[in-house]
Amino acid sequence: MLFKTSIKIKEYAQLAGEINFASIVPTLRMVEKKHIVAILGSELYNALDTAYTNAADENNLSASNKKLLLQCRMVIGPMLCCYYIDKADVLLGDSGAQRSETATNKTAFQYQGTKFKEANLREGEDATELLLQFLEENKADYPQWTASYTFKQYRSLFIKTGNEFNELYPSQSPYRNYWAMRTKMLDVEENIIRPFLGDTMTDALKAKDQTNNPVFTDKEKQLLFKLKKAISNYTVAFAVPQMNVRINANGLSVLATSSFSTNDNENTRSGANDTAINALIKSCTNTGQEWIVNATKFLNDNKVDFPDWIGFTENIINEIASPNADLKGTFGMA
Repeated sequence: MLFKTSIKIKEYAQLAGEINFASIVPTLRMVEKKHIVAILGSELYNALDTAYTNAADENNLSASNKKLLLQCRMVIGPMLCCYYIDKADVLLGDSGAQRSETATNKTAFQYQGTKFKEANLREGEDATELLLQFLEENKADYPQWTASYTFKQYRSLFIKTGNEFNELYPSQSPYRNYWAMRTKMLDVEENIIRPFLGDTMTDALKAKDQTNNPVFTDKEKQLLFKLKKAISNYTVAFAVPQMNVRINANGLSVLATSSFSTNDNENTRSGANDTAINALIKSCTNTGQEWIVNATKFLNDNKVDFPDWIGFTENIINEIASPNADLKGTFGMA
């Protein structure tokens, strides 16, 4: 793990009083596995973890390891608070589950706990974006990252981060939305963008985009921007019907239309009705189609730069169907 004492953790997490390090180790370990290994890859994480564990003084770490350790801890601190707060309310022992409360320290109200958790989650998400940005800017210092399967997966899509997704399609929680919609983004790339560009051109752009240091021409950058605008809007159109439907042991469930929970977070906003959902799907679909038309004109105007485009030999624009062309009825959303 990338911490050895609770004193050091308190430099990155809003924790008060004397924290028993042993009690937070399980959560700390889970946070690192879920949020750090998922970004660094097991090779780079293990190398950093070994160097830190074996160092008698972390100040003796190499410059690259110290910088990476700082970026990782900026993620771990708030994420630890986010996950641990639900467990810290209750102490489990021989006498069963109990809560701790003194004359001067009272258990936080539910809305306070919810806001604290949400604030830390947002901070952790922002720190994750900064970690990815740091790795991108310092790839030469971390060859284990660029050689990892994690890096390959990270580079597999044209839109790679929540921050980039937010620039193309602004939303309230871009990081969470990006990861929730990422599988649909792959569907869009393979079922809409690939048929539009053709295999030859798609594979060429992908191959260049997945190198350690992609170098695109100005025309390719312009085309990629148009494609990414189409991808982001089509992705939302594809994903919206599934975003808030929960699948668990009880089957499918959606948010109730009325507020009845004591959980403030659940009652702050009500679920969008079918009319609003369908209007969003239609708007995003139309915008995605408009960017495909925009890209088509751009390719036709720059035939010399894109000689492999399938559209020069086949009429493919009318074959790019709406992702919801056969959609009928209404959606139940949660």
